[in-house]
Amino acid sequence: MSLLPSSLTTYHRACRSGLSVDVRLGSPDLRNCAGLGICSILLREEMPARPACPDGLPAYLRLEPVTGRLLLHLLTAAVTPFLHRRHFPDGCLTLPQDYALPRALTDALGLPEGPHDIAAGTYPILQDEVFVTCSFRLGAAHLQDGHLRRPAA
Repeated sequence: MSLLPSSLTTYHRACRSGLSVDVRLGSPDLRNCAGLGICSILLREEMPARPACPDGLPAYLRLEPVTGRLLLHLLTAAVTPFLHRRHFPDGCLTLPQDYALPRALTDALGLPEGPHDIAAGTYPILQDEVFVTCSFRLGAAHLQDGHLRRPAA
């Protein structure tokens, strides 16, 4: 099933409405982020100066308000064939362990105070000519009655 051009434009606009981030794929427990998973997600404006990482990818991160899922939109042009084979075999991204979201991200996303994580699991990707998108479950502490809790105004 393909999206109509106007629907695709609306989808791409929604993707770009997220936080501008840099994602390093791999394990945070292994040297140079080897292995699988998410090594880090940093707000682009807060990125420390460091040598380029072959697994560092520009992306957008946003909450889907209806489902409360966290959507990661990687730029397709930045996902090399090597990275695609390594991190998205069979059209999925596998997180062998939970990934704790940094406080700067949870604040920028408007999540309530407290620890937040992306739950370990295997997540299918959706890929088009602009984005490789993955929809993550947030840890159970973030959901109440199946809906994302919002901070009090």
